[in-house]
Amino acid sequence: MSTDTFRQRGFSLLEVLVAFTLLAVTLGVMMQTLSSNSRGLAIASQHSYAATLAESLIAEIGVTIPLEVSSIEGASERGYEWQLKIEENSLESGVYQESSFLVTAEVTWGEAGSGRRYVLSSLRY
Repeated sequence: MSTDTFRQRGFSLLEVLVAFTLLAVTLGVMMQTLSSNSRGLAIASQHSYAATLAESLIAEIGVTIPLEVSSIEGASERGYEWQLKIEENSLESGVYQESSFLVTAEVTWGEAGSGRRYVLSSLRY
């Protein structure tokens, strides 16, 4: 008999184990990356909603909310709490002393200890 008739066909057990180990490690890294991306997208979505809410609150000043010194609080349907403050602006602008107001919208969400906050301010005349 020649040695050609006893040639090995297929993979050895060691080769199969190494291939499965590499596959498991690669899949683990991919799953961790996808999970991290999902968390990042969720946080970005929360910040986007908070910014939109703050902008819409400030846009209501002078339309549905009178432009006068006040403080208003509320909550959105998605569980975000907000506070809108209208204060007299203490800075003088130019030669003319115009009556202006500092409007600040603060939106908070999340748990008390690790909650997030978005603040937007604007001057109104």
